[in-house]
Amino acid sequence: MISLNHFKNKKIAVIGEGIEGKSSAKFLQKQGAKVTILDQKQGEGYLDRLDEYDLVVRSPGIKIEMLEKYVSRNKITSQTKIFFDISPCPIIGITGTKGKGTTSTLIYEMLKKDRKDAHLGGNIGQSPLEFFEHLKSSSVVVLELSSFQLLDLHKSPHIAVILMITSEHLDYHPNVLEYISAKRNIIKFQNSSDFAIINRDYVASN
Repeated sequence: MISLNHFKNKKIAVIGEGIEGKSSAKFLQKQGAKVTILDQKQGEGYLDRLDEYDLVVRSPGIKIEMLEKYVSRNKITSQTKIFFDISPCPIIGITGTKGKGTTSTLIYEMLKKDRKDAHLGGNIGQSPLEFFEHLKSSSVVVLELSSFQLLDLHKSPHIAVILMITSEHLDYHPNVLEYISAKRNIIKFQNSSDFAIINRDYVASN
């Protein structure tokens, strides 16, 4: 877990002016960072000075390999990675080719029914950075996680759920192996105190 002061006075580029990019920029500005949003709408060469930034926050649809042409990989992060680094409470992460949105919502509703301080975000609902200030150590965050968000994840959730995995998004991933590998990052960094729930009916999910 890192302190929010980590971002203070940092020069940060957020790549992509979509919903997630804007929420990342807003959150980081609130922490005292000097934020610039860079988007392909700004024209050719919009990434040319990327190496001048201390940190580069990519949106899910932005390929890491494209950014590595302009900046070293150790400067590249994402909203998902940032949230995993600063979350004060347990995270339940759900991924799979189909059904992850429904499963995430069901888990969230069950937690709320049990009067838990639950929050739903990720690839569904709100950006987790938007409700970060409301989180306590007793809260529980449920995140729907896509392969784009999991691709360079360096931590795993306390509870990971892997549903059916087939093949998808091959217009983004160069092959099905990278897609499956990204999905498996959800359990890659778990330890003996964490939990994994896996649909063993699908070979790729195992």
